Amino acid sequence: MSITALDFHDPIEPVTWQDAAKFAVSAIFDAVHEELLQTSEKKKIVSSSGTWSHNQELENFIESQSTLDHQFEGMINSSKWFDLDAMYWAQEWKILGALAAAAGMKNGGFLPMAAPAARDGKAENFEKSSPVFDSWMVREQITQTLIRKQHDYGHENISRFGRHGLLVRVHDKIARLKNLVLSSSVPNNESISDTYTDIVGYAAIGIMWERGWFGLELTI
Repeated sequence: MSITALDFHDPIEPVTWQDAAKFAVSAIFDAVHEELLQTSEKKKIVSSSGTWSHNQELENFIESQSTLDHQFEGMINSSKWFDLDAMYWAQEWKILGALAAAAGMKNGGFLPMAAPAARDGKAENFEKSSPVFDSWMVREQITQTLIRKQHDYGHENISRFGRHGLLVRVHDKIARLKNLVLSSSVPNNESISDTYTDIVGYAAIGIMWERGWFGLELTI
C-alpha cells in the first residue's frame, strides 16, 4: 500500500500564515488513503470486543513505522540530488505527513472525537467515531496547534536552518516513536499521539517552506 502524490496546483495562493498552514495540513490529510482511516475504525471495533492483543498492536505499529521510515530515509538519501527542486520536496513532505497521520489514526494515536452536540433535539449527521469525521477534527486541531506555536516561536527558528533543520527535527520524533513503542516505555513527556502530531506538523511546515509560504505574516 502506498501514498500517491497529489497535485499542488491550487487556484488561490494563501495570503496569511494561518491560511497556508490550513492548506498544508488539509493537503496532508487529503492524501491519506481511505483504507488506512478505515483500519483505525476496525481496530476500535476489535478492541471493544477484547480480542485485540498486544502483539497485534505491536505488529500494527511496526508496519506503519516501516513505511514511515522508508519515506523519511528516501528523503534523506535524495537530498543532494533534488536540493533545488522545491516542488519535489513539497510532495515528499506531504507524503511523509500523510503516512504519519495514517499511522496516528491506525495505531489509535489520534483519539476518537465525540460527535457534535444535538441541536433542537436532533442528532447531527455524524457517526460518533467515524474515521472521516475524526480526520477533519484532527486536522483542525493540528492547524490550530501550528498557529499557536508560530505565534510563540516566530519565523526565525525554522528559517535559519530551513529544510535541513526540519529533517533533523523529524528524525528526532521518529527515533522517539521507535524507542517508546519497541521498548514498551512509558512516555515521560509528550504522548505517542503528540509525537505523531508533531511529525504531521513539521511536514506541513515543510510544505509551507518549499512553497515559499512560511515567511507569510501571521495575522492573529
